Amino acid sequence: MAFKFFSSEDKTKKWLTGTIGLIICLLIIAGLIFLLSQIKIGLVWKKPTPKWQAIFLDNNQAYFGRIIKETKNYVILQDIYYLQIQQLTNETEKKEEAKPQLSLVRLGDEIHGPEDEMKINRDHILFIEQLRADSPIVQKIGEMMGGR
Repeated sequence: MAFKFFSSEDKTKKWLTGTIGLIICLLIIAGLIFLLSQIKIGLVWKKPTPKWQAIFLDNNQAYFGRIIKETKNYVILQDIYYLQIQQLTNETEKKEEAKPQLSLVRLGDEIHGPEDEMKINRDHILFIEQLRADSPIVQKIGEMMGGR
């Protein structure tokens, strides 16, 4: 019966290979833990989605735009639009079947001059919907943006 003995050189190579492999695995795990912790606290930005979303709030307001980031407490929206009810004139009010006129407004032209980014508190969001490309809102936004 023959026994195969490993030389000390073979043992050193196996130990070195195992140690390097262990270090690489630990670095990968540490990187994943770091990335997941950043996502959890909301520091990792998502790319703006090409799709449009409607965000409905508990104050009966709805905003239309693109979600660029979500954190534990906030949803951040860009390319923001909202519906505005047009005031009825006295002549229009006299008609029984008069319906309020709605218009789509791009955020930014208001007197306080907001930038095109909104941080919405999740506590006030009722729900978020993805809008289809053939949605009348998305089509109107496309017209207002001039095809950009």
